Amino acid sequence: MHQTKGIAHLDIKLENIVLDSQYILKLIDFAYCEPKDTKMSKAKGTERYFAPEVAQIYYSRKVWHPENLLEQPTYVAEKADIFSLGILLFTLFFGQPPFNHNIPEQSPLLPYLCSSNPQV
Repeated sequence: MHQTKGIAHLDIKLENIVLDSQYILKLIDFAYCEPKDTKMSKAKGTERYFAPEVAQIYYSRKVWHPENLLEQPTYVAEKADIFSLGILLFTLFFGQPPFNHNIPEQSPLLPYLCSSNPQV
């Protein structure tokens, strides 16, 4: 039996969930898909749904500095999808997103989440 590896969507958000005529949820817009175990070095998706490791890549200017090009941070595509799904479910349940901004410098929680050495 042939097994497929699966894919990561990389743009899970409210706008990409629709209902069909039988009221079954469907995920749409597979433009950013990658194999699910792919280690990504570029941010894909929608900013307000970014996982911390995706936001860190997206907003960090030093990532693109020539000295750092050989050691770009990466993230696992499938794990970023799980975080985005959490934001989607939080938004559905509470009627607002969990973060006012997904910009680490403007959110009190995201710098902590993006830190490689968080202090509790």
